[in-house]
Formats: sequence, structure tokens, C-alpha cells
Amino acid sequence: MPPGSLWRIAENSGLNSAALYAAMSPKITSDSLSKITQIDVKASREIGKLEGGPIGLAVGAELRRESISLTR
Repeated sequence: MPPGSLWRIAENSGLNSAALYAAMSPKITSDSLSKITQIDVKASREIGKLEGGPIGLAVGAELRRESISLTR
């Protein structure tokens, strides 16, 4: 906005021109794409008993892939 520009606020804001609003907040756009792929596998099992209680075995695997693309 040029120096000395005047804008109105509150109930008089309707008197501002569309050009003034465009100068104060220009339209900004971008194209973006995001992808997330997740796989989570878990397994557990009791394999025996001890004096203090049961004993178990657990295995797990996780695969995660993320990609983001931003174009102006």
C-alpha cells in the first residue's frame, strides 16, 4: 500500500474499496500433495509359566513412509 493510505475499520469497513483489501491481503496459492503409508504388525503369546507368573514373547514391526510435495 502506498504511504499515507487510509482504511476504515469497524462499522465503516464497508466503505473500503476491493483494491484496498486486495493490497492488504493478496491472494497466495500453492499446490501441494502429501502421502502417508503406515503398516504396524504386532504379535504376542504366552510361552510358559514361571514361579512368579506367566512368561511371554512379543514381536513387532513397523513401516512408515511419508512424502510431501509443494509447488508454487
